[in-house]
Formats: sequence, C-alpha cells, structure tokens
Amino acid sequence: MNAQPSNSNQSWKCTGVSTNPHAEAINNTKKCQYCDRTYDDYLKDHKLEIFQKRLLSYSGMAAIAALLLLISAGVYARQKFAEADRAIRQLEQTKTELAQVNADLKKAEQELETANEKLQRVPKLEKLLADTQNKLESTKTQLQTTQYNLTQTNQNLTQTKHKLQQREQQITEGSKCVKLIGEINNVIWEGAALNPDGVMRIQQTLQSVGFYQGEIDGILADSTRKSIENFQRDCQAKLERQ
Repeated sequence: MNAQPSNSNQSWKCTGVSTNPHAEAINNTKKCQYCDRTYDDYLKDHKLEIFQKRLLSYSGMAAIAALLLLISAGVYARQKFAEADRAIRQLEQTKTELAQVNADLKKAEQELETANEKLQRVPKLEKLLADTQNKLESTKTQLQTTQYNLTQTNQNLTQTKHKLQQREQQITEGSKCVKLIGEINNVIWEGAALNPDGVMRIQQTLQSVGFYQGEIDGILADSTRKSIENFQRDCQAKLERQ
C-alpha cells in the first residue's frame, strides 16, 4: 500500500492491497470502505515499510541534492578554473607588459643619464663657444686690419706702377731724344750740305714730334736749326728730370 499521511483534519488516500488496488480519500479516523482499515491501522502494519520508503525518499532527495550540489560545484569549479585561466593569462600578459615597462624604464634611465652627461658638458661648451666667439671677433678685427693694409698696399702699388710707367715713358722718351740727338749731330758733323737725306730724316722726325712745321726739303735752314735747338732743350729737360 501507499498512503499519504496528514493531520486529523485532512483526508488520506487508501490504495488498498496490491492485488486489488483502489484509491479513496477518507478521514484519518474513518475506515476505508474497501479494505475496512483506518490510517492508524495502516501505520501500525507498515511502519517499517513507510520508514524505509521515507528513508529512500529522503536518500533520493539527498542524492539529488548532492548531485545538484555536485553539478553546482562542477559548474562553480569550471567557472573558477576559467577565471583562474583568465587570471593566469592576464598575469602572463601583465608580466610581459611589466617586462616591457622595465625595458622602457631602463632605456629612459640610460637616456636620462646621457642627458645629464650632456648637461654637465653644457658649461664647458658655453665657455668654449664664448672663447670661439672672442677668437672670431679678434680674427675679424685682424682681417679688417689686413684688408685695410692690403688696400693701402694696393694703392701704393698702383701709385708705384704709375710712377714706373711714367719713369719708363721718360726713359723711353729720353732714349729717343738721345738717339735722335746723336743722329742730328752725326748729320751736322758730316755736313748737312753733303747729306740732304739725313737732313730730310731729321725734318721728318722733328715734324712727327711737333718741333718742325716747315717743308721737308733736306736743307739745314734757320727754321730747321731752330727746331733742332728747341728739341735739344726739351730732351735736356727730360733727361734732367730723370
């Protein structure tokens, strides 16, 4: 039989024997009209069976609860394992990032050290720059002085060149004068009357230098003699200036 107990104010269902199953909801204090039994009679005859059924029922419930707990524990464990795996991956990533940060930090420290070394050299560089600027100023002054001296020297050289050119011209003119005077003296010494060609050359030469304006006739007349005297005085003055 299988019955559902309840308090005295509730009814219970009697299923009868297994060979004659039936179900009837009756009061706990009344008898079943099929098997003429009350719920108390049922409890007395089937106390151990009911206890076993209840125990089995409780054990099943406990097993189900344990299974549910085990499932929940498995799910929880999987969640925790997943979280642990994520945490491990994050830790590895953090380690990698930390290693990169350490490398960047070391590089920054090296750059800072290099910058400090450069900063320490700044005063020396500033002093060197100041000395270089002073030397450049001094060199600039010296160059200006040298340029002025070169300008003066160039002017002196130009003047000297001009004087040399004048001197050369004077020497050339003096040489021409001496040569011409020599030719004139030779012609006169040989006798102008006997050497008309020589007189004509003298007249032509004196005419070319502006000391004779007469006719080229080969006659040593007064005009020709006057021109010769004027030319000789001019040559003498040029020679004296030399």
